[in-house]
Amino acid sequence: MATDKKSSKINILNTRGKRVTAECLIQRKVLREIMLYDTETLLRHSQVAHLVGFMAGVNNTGCHPANAIAALFIATGQDVANVAESSAAILHSELTANKDLYLAITLPSLVVATHGGGTGVCK
Repeated sequence: MATDKKSSKINILNTRGKRVTAECLIQRKVLREIMLYDTETLLRHSQVAHLVGFMAGVNNTGCHPANAIAALFIATGQDVANVAESSAAILHSELTANKDLYLAITLPSLVVATHGGGTGVCK
């Protein structure tokens, strides 16, 4: 049952490290003006991606945080091998009454405050 530096369902359920959630609201009007897209279609794509992702057994539902986490770990001297388990992400999306798009992403197992091989690089 060792899950150190490995992606696992146990870490998603039981949190190894820190559980972090971030939220945002994308206004329908702004999305239409800038991206020429609507929130309803974006929500539908998100729902389909979540369903097929779960069917495939992925540890991410609609987002790819591994690159950003790797860059952050390298910059701060964290153990980059922990990206495997830290990059699990659950994205939740829904429409508000105004048809704005509410998004919340949860990283259920963000392993931080570890020190790996990169700690001596930056002095």
